[in-house]
Amino acid sequence: DGVTPSNEGRGYVLRRMLRRMASHARRLSIDRPVMAPLVKATVEVLGDAYPELREIYDRSEFVVVPLHDVDFQAGSLVMYEAMAMGKAVIATRTAAHRHGDIVRDGETGILVPPGDVRAMRQAIIRLHEDPTEARRLGANGRRVVDEGLNHEVYVREMVRICRDVAAEVGRERLGARVRGRKAAGGRRAAARMNRPRASG
Repeated sequence: DGVTPSNEGRGYVLRRMLRRMASHARRLSIDRPVMAPLVKATVEVLGDAYPELREIYDRSEFVVVPLHDVDFQAGSLVMYEAMAMGKAVIATRTAAHRHGDIVRDGETGILVPPGDVRAMRQAIIRLHEDPTEARRLGANGRRVVDEGLNHEVYVREMVRICRDVAAEVGRERLGARVRGRKAAGGRRAAARMNRPRASG
């Protein structure tokens, strides 16, 4: 759905899930990468889910994704699916989409201001009346998906993320061990200082 690990929102949830997976793999003494096989299995199981959506996308001239102005990437899955099907996307330029991270205005689709019904209507009419432009935008979107959002790239990126998470978990564990040793050393030093001294 376009979510990447981060420190807030859905990205934080994803980050925690990845870290937990790495932690459980270690507890189970699994010393090989676990994410890549899971991604492949997920694609195989869910790859043909919702075949009716493919038919709807295929019959569409383009795809319209009106959104409320929110600061997370709402609608991103629909946008990616439409682009994968070679369809131009008309979407709201929300706070999260203002940089064209998914739909690139004039390249893979059209972005319209939030709440601007007139602009949305004009964009729909424009692509409906200019199917050549709609096909151009759709072909560009498909190219973006093929070059950067295919399974090979996805698996490579997930493996990189897993390695980063595993390294972070390892650093946190090392830090906890060092802090534990320091605390234990401090307790031993305090115990030595508090021992009664033998009088001579």
